[in-house]
Amino acid sequence: MVTFPQAVALGFRRYFDFKGRSTRAEFWWWQLFGILVSIFLAIVDVISFGTESSGPLQSLFGLATFIPGLALYVRRLHDIGKTGWWALWFFLISIFAVALITVGIVFLFTEFNLHVLIGTLILVSGMIVFLSALVVGIIWAVRKGDGGENRFGPPSPHANGTSYANDRQDTKRDDGGERRTGYSRRRQE
Repeated sequence: MVTFPQAVALGFRRYFDFKGRSTRAEFWWWQLFGILVSIFLAIVDVISFGTESSGPLQSLFGLATFIPGLALYVRRLHDIGKTGWWALWFFLISIFAVALITVGIVFLFTEFNLHVLIGTLILVSGMIVFLSALVVGIIWAVRKGDGGENRFGPPSPHANGTSYANDRQDTKRDDGGERRTGYSRRRQE
């Protein structure tokens, strides 16, 4: 199993890697890293800049970790046999839900009783859509990965506590007499 420091290092090492698979541990350690650093930077921003919302340091951190976080989520989806395009669908559903919630709030602040009813219905619909997408995304993130190889490749080398450097599962000799792992043979092909 991957540790917290290994997960953070892997997240940055595989910054633009949208292929392959990542374990649950990699994903959740990365989430914890993001939350802890965001809290720390929010405190520093409040002390340094007096901002109570997202300050400059927290914003820069969010920009720096957006791509590796997205890549990690795509790899996590690959680990359970889902295409990475689901990440885009979750994003689009979230935008749609936020739009519904915004329209619902606008309707709530109008003077007509009918608008309040419509606004409430739209607001609740938006919240249901958003929460549904969030629940499905979380369920998929906590789901155990496919045990063997799936259409996105072999399991992450970290799935069984090994690393890329010492992955010795499924070792065989190739034509040159050199020992290669199943993972390294596939990566070269």
